[in-house]
Amino acid sequence: MRNLAKLGFSFRATLAPVLLALLVVACDNAEERAEKHYQSGLELAEAEPEKAKIEFRNAIRLNDVHVGAHYQLGLLHEVESNLSEAFRRFSEVIDIQPENVDARVKVARLFMIDNAPDQARREIETILRLETDRAEVYSLLAALKLDENDLPGAREALDKALSLDPEDPDAAVSESSYLFRTGQHAKALARINAALEVTPYAIALHLTKLQTLESLDQTDAVGEHLQTMIDTFPDSRRIRQAMVSWAVRFEREDIAERELRALVALDPDSREAVTNLVRYIRLQRGDGDARVVLLELLDTVERPENIRLMLADFDAQTGDVERAVEDLTTIIAEDGESPVANRARVALARIYYE
Repeated sequence: MRNLAKLGFSFRATLAPVLLALLVVACDNAEERAEKHYQSGLELAEAEPEKAKIEFRNAIRLNDVHVGAHYQLGLLHEVESNLSEAFRRFSEVIDIQPENVDARVKVARLFMIDNAPDQARREIETILRLETDRAEVYSLLAALKLDENDLPGAREALDKALSLDPEDPDAAVSESSYLFRTGQHAKALARINAALEVTPYAIALHLTKLQTLESLDQTDAVGEHLQTMIDTFPDSRRIRQAMVSWAVRFEREDIAERELRALVALDPDSREAVTNLVRYIRLQRGDGDARVVLLELLDTVERPENIRLMLADFDAQTGDVERAVEDLTTIIAEDGESPVANRARVALARIYYE
C-alpha cells in the first residue's frame, strides 16, 4: 500500500509539470490564433468590414483582453454610426488598458456627441495628464468651453488644436460651432463643408452640419444632408430613423415610406421596424395596403413565422377575427412547441376571451 502511495505521488509529481506545460502551450496557441484572426481582420477591414468584424470577434473569443481587436471593432461601428456599440468597445479598451489615449479620445468625443459634457471633461482631464500634444483633445476642450459659453477659452483651445493639426476634424467641429456662436454663419458652414471634403466619414462633422442647418431653419438643406449621410453610412439605422422623422414632420410621404422600408430591409426580423412600416402605410393608405406589406414580407424574411403572427394580430385588430383565428391555428399546428407557437396560443386565447 505504501508503495502504491509512493507510486501515486510519483505520478502526480511527474504529471504536474507536464500538465502545466500543456496549459502554457494551450494559452500560447490561443493567443497566436487570436492574433491571426486580428491580422486577418485588419486586412479585411476596408473592403469587407462585416467579415472583418467576425475576425475581430473571433480574436476576442480566444483572447478577451485583445486591445487591438476591441479598438478596431469600435472603429468599424463608429464608421457605421453605431455609436452605442462603438462606445462599448472603446470603453472595453480603457478597462483593459487605462493609459490608452486613443480610446479615451474616442470616448470623450462620443460623450460630447451624446451631450454629456461632465463625463467628457473627466476623460479630457485624464488624457491631458497622460499626453499633452493631441490636437483632438484641445478641440474637444474647445467644445466644452463653448458649452460653458467661454468664447475666449474656446478660441484659445482651438488655436492650440490647429497649431498641432490644422486638419483635425474635431477642430473643424469646434471651430464651426465657434463661428456660428459669434454670428459668422456662412463661415461656419464653409468650415464644415471643407472639413467634410477631407474626412467624409467623420460622423461628428455631419452631425454638426445638421445642427447648423437646423439652427438656420434650412429645412430642405437638412433633408439633403440627411440623404448625404445615408449615402455615406447606408447601414446606419439611427440616420435613417432621423430621415423618417424629418420626412414625417414635413409631409414627405415618399421619403418616409422609402426609409421605413429600408429599415425593415436592414433587419427584416425586427418587430419594431415592421410594425412602424405597417402602421405608417395603414395611416397613409389604409388597412388593405398595410396588409399587403405583411404578405410581401412573408416571402422575403428568414423567419416568416414572426410575420405570420403579426399578420394574425393585424387581422384581429382590423376586425377580421375569423381569418386571425385561422392564421393562429395554422401557426400552432405547424410550429408545435416553438416560442412563436406559444405566442400564437396566447393570442388565440385573448381572442376567445374577448
